[in-house]
Amino acid sequence: MTAATLNRADPKPHLEISPNRSRKERRTSKHRNLGVTWLAFTLTAGTLGLAWHELLFKSEYESFNFITAEKVIAPLALLSMLTLGFISSYLYTRLFDPAKGLSGGIRIGLVVLVLPRLAVTLAQASEQDVNGHVADLIIYETALYILMGLTWGALAALAHRSTSHSNQADAATKGTIR
Repeated sequence: MTAATLNRADPKPHLEISPNRSRKERRTSKHRNLGVTWLAFTLTAGTLGLAWHELLFKSEYESFNFITAEKVIAPLALLSMLTLGFISSYLYTRLFDPAKGLSGGIRIGLVVLVLPRLAVTLAQASEQDVNGHVADLIIYETALYILMGLTWGALAALAHRSTSHSNQADAATKGTIR
């Protein structure tokens, strides 16, 4: 059939994307999911990172001797954030199961973001003189990345759900639902 079918027990039509979707349609959907996940990461990391380091805990980080540059090199910071965002988003889109919903998205966000960033934080703490505040630095940075993982994971899950509904609507207009 080219239109939604009716289940006898449920009078609502069920939209199911046909496995016959073209390779191009599947690739476009994957790219769209990667793009919205990357955008969600960039917005989350930029906003929370700036607020965390420059507004909420600036004096703590200065006492740790962690942020020692007089002026942050913005292009390098942006490149770092975009690179981490792309890698994290790529992994997220490969691991996320839309059937797991928001809680699944948050779990993937935490795993994909917190574990690698914790390793980087440990390396940074070992390389810098943090005035004896190694544990404090690890706690602050881990708390930041947990907050980022929760926020980004939730936003990405919602974005995937949104793009999934968009894909179903596209399939319905093309007559590829059954």
